[in-house]
Amino acid sequence: MTYKTRPLEAFTKSKDLRAKHYQDVMTAREQGKLVVLGTANMPWELVEGLGPYEALEGEPYGATVAQYPELALECAEATDARGYGRDVCAYVRSYWGSMFLNKTPWGKFPRPHFVVSYYFSHCGAQEKWWRVAAETTNVPMFCIDFPRFKSLDVTLDPQRLERFRQYLITQFNEFIEWGEKVTGKKYDDNKLIEGVINKRRSQYLWGQVCDLQRTVPAPLNVRLIFNLMMPRVLLSARKESADYCTALLDEVKARVADGIASQPEEKARFLHDFVPPYIGMDILRYFEDYGAALVVSQYAFNWGGGLTDEGVWGVVEPFGELGHPPRNRQEALWDIANWDLKRDTWLSMFSTPSRVSAAQHFVKNWKCNGAVYHFNRGEKGGIIGVLDAQLSLKRAGIPTMMYEASATDRRDIDMVKVKDAIDAFMESMGLKNAMARAK
Repeated sequence: MTYKTRPLEAFTKSKDLRAKHYQDVMTAREQGKLVVLGTANMPWELVEGLGPYEALEGEPYGATVAQYPELALECAEATDARGYGRDVCAYVRSYWGSMFLNKTPWGKFPRPHFVVSYYFSHCGAQEKWWRVAAETTNVPMFCIDFPRFKSLDVTLDPQRLERFRQYLITQFNEFIEWGEKVTGKKYDDNKLIEGVINKRRSQYLWGQVCDLQRTVPAPLNVRLIFNLMMPRVLLSARKESADYCTALLDEVKARVADGIASQPEEKARFLHDFVPPYIGMDILRYFEDYGAALVVSQYAFNWGGGLTDEGVWGVVEPFGELGHPPRNRQEALWDIANWDLKRDTWLSMFSTPSRVSAAQHFVKNWKCNGAVYHFNRGEKGGIIGVLDAQLSLKRAGIPTMMYEASATDRRDIDMVKVKDAIDAFMESMGLKNAMARAK
């Protein structure tokens, strides 16, 4: 069966917002704004209270560098030359290389005012990533330490949850005090509150977009989703993100109602896990030649929805525990800590049991015929539990495949080998590529 398709208006909006964001980063000092370096998982709503700023977030910028193959190679080699091994996170190596070279796709590497780190458990590179950035740019750094505890195989009792909440809230308050001293600015609680509300709204809307991927045919595929998620990531605590996600959700709902698919053929549906091969996105396009639709990605879905009381990803209403949007600093900080400890799927998914559970949940509920795993040679933390998840699906009779690649380093991709693996997997499922069908 051939499905109807049509261009996605939100795709152009996504590209425009991403381009504007990086333009704003590059001209931030000229505009009198702060320039901040930090991880995408940082509660950026905390920084909102320090006044106008632009952030060069680690993971999205590393992915952006990968879109410029010559620069990506230069950055990888510059990091290699500093003595850092190839097993360091690919995002880190792109980011550091750009910083070491003082070179971005748009000019010199922006000079920051300070660096922030949200040191969460799965990614051992986080603290070192931002410490090197602070030392190289010679600016102050603040590190927020996230408790090392959370996975789906651990029950967080109320007493423990409260202890960890207070641990984070104490650090949040320390950051605010530190930020006032470093910037000389008076902290604005109203901007903090607005940031929290914007972020929760964006998460909720993006979660609904991802939930609509259950539809057959899927209104989007993961290649589109990896692009569409960027404004949600880059502008997480801004009104622009929430407004964009609102328009995107409306458009995706209309596509579902009209039976519009992301690609003309959907002969089989697949889970894709984990990090996108940004330096080789033609890998994902190659699946489409077989009419294979990659419809769900835990990596992309983590930017919305949340961890339900049942311990699986789902669309979670914001401010459920608080009972209302925050009205003061205390409630805003409580909500940030509570969400990240109890609901945030990024910070809770990196254990073998949670990886296994998530794979089974997504394959079953998003009507997948199989699963495709990217064994990212540049992300050791992100592949925790992947082999166990793959094995659990195989034991359940779900076909799976794995390809080795990288998010940002083309030297780690043998494209012939990858395409051979895809060919063999697709053929094992009775799928033929467009060229074979045309004969």
